[in-house]
Amino acid sequence: MPYLRLNGPSGSWIAQSSVFLENPITSNTGFKWSNRLPILRITPCFGCFHIQPRLPFRISFNGSVNPMKYAFRLFSAALVALFVFPVTAQDFGVAARAGTTGFGGEAAYSLTRKLSVRGHFSTFSTSIDETSTDTDPNMHTTGDAKIGAVAAFLDYHPFANSFRLTFGAGKNQFDASGDSVPLESVCFGDEIAGVCDGKVFSPERLGTLGGGITYPSGIHPYGGIGFGNLARGDSRVTFMFDLGFFYTGAPELTLTNNGLFEPTTASENVQPINDGIESFAWYPVVSIGFGIRL
Repeated sequence: MPYLRLNGPSGSWIAQSSVFLENPITSNTGFKWSNRLPILRITPCFGCFHIQPRLPFRISFNGSVNPMKYAFRLFSAALVALFVFPVTAQDFGVAARAGTTGFGGEAAYSLTRKLSVRGHFSTFSTSIDETSTDTDPNMHTTGDAKIGAVAAFLDYHPFANSFRLTFGAGKNQFDASGDSVPLESVCFGDEIAGVCDGKVFSPERLGTLGGGITYPSGIHPYGGIGFGNLARGDSRVTFMFDLGFFYTGAPELTLTNNGLFEPTTASENVQPINDGIESFAWYPVVSIGFGIRL
């Protein structure tokens, strides 16, 4: 019955060791091999083992031997070795990121020495709740703004180092909206000694000011450059930097004013604003982060 033996210096982090398959079967069984065969080469490193299969022998059978039985024994021996000795793939990594799309994380997997795939998620939101006393009338304003992205990237390292070209697609989740309501009445006319000599409009009659800016829905292509290979490298910790753009299409402003403010929502008033922000069709991405290879 074959069994495993680990051969090599113990306590060394740089020496190579081998797993040998010892077999007491003699040649009259029809199964011919040497009785000490290295089936795995193990190179320890800090926190991992690199395992390389090694089967430098020839096997011959005669008609009286069931080759499936011995093939199963070889497979079992290799399987046991893989479970006994922990292996770290060193081709997968995770990172924490911060940038113009918010705070989030990434996971990357190495496909080849120069190619890897990366998934990204980031988000950040903020809100305001303010009362202005230097306007006429005084206004109470609330609003919410959100940035973020969900994307998948393909990283190409042309020189097999940290520099990379990145292409991908995702969803830019930028969104901003707000509302303002008057807190006091407004006098349309002359006001003498605190008395309105004209028409007085209450806050309810004045109405509210509201609006928002959003990007078109859909998938947005991405292109950029960067430094840092999250899935492959000599060090387990890596610094990440990205500079690129999402092509999102031009953002769109919508107004939801009502009351006396409602005429300002007419298309002839909104369209010039939207024409002025067409140049914001490219959303800039600047991001830094730190990653660790698992």
